[in-house]
Amino acid sequence: MGGPDSRLEWQGAIRLLHTCLGLGGERELPGVHDVFLDVGQLLEAAEAAPGLHADQPAAARAGEDTAAHRGRLPSTTTTAHQRFTLDELLAWASQHEDDERATLGRRIPFRFRVSPHGIEYITGTGNPRHIRRNELASFYEEFQASGSFSPGHYRTRWHKSYSLPLIQRFLEERRGG
Repeated sequence: MGGPDSRLEWQGAIRLLHTCLGLGGERELPGVHDVFLDVGQLLEAAEAAPGLHADQPAAARAGEDTAAHRGRLPSTTTTAHQRFTLDELLAWASQHEDDERATLGRRIPFRFRVSPHGIEYITGTGNPRHIRRNELASFYEEFQASGSFSPGHYRTRWHKSYSLPLIQRFLEERRGG
């Protein structure tokens, strides 16, 4: 989201906000505390936890054929299911350029085009984002090592929200899903 990344940065932002609101830089009210949660870690823990997620249909939460109701791969797959080459992924993607995709978490629609130099994602606002092949190759290696579909796992990858749904759909189709 582009906000502060550390507790110290958040404390500075809160101090500035309180000063702007006329509350003073250092306020201490009984029973009022500032809590700093790393939501990325919470999301990773939730996705890695066994069991079902609240966003799944009630039938799945009740235990009825959870794989069919899930409609998506788990946050981590076994290495047997994820072994593929970058060339295989890009070849598949080039055949699906007309398909509209959505990010995994917030379901924001996007489109894409494969080029000899990499891939171009067209965001929901129409902004193109060019990803060079060497960056895709580096991300591919990181994905192969972790197997995680959680964007929070790839903190330095700004295109992760677009690349992960492509990988996920590619693997689903490869498995016959």
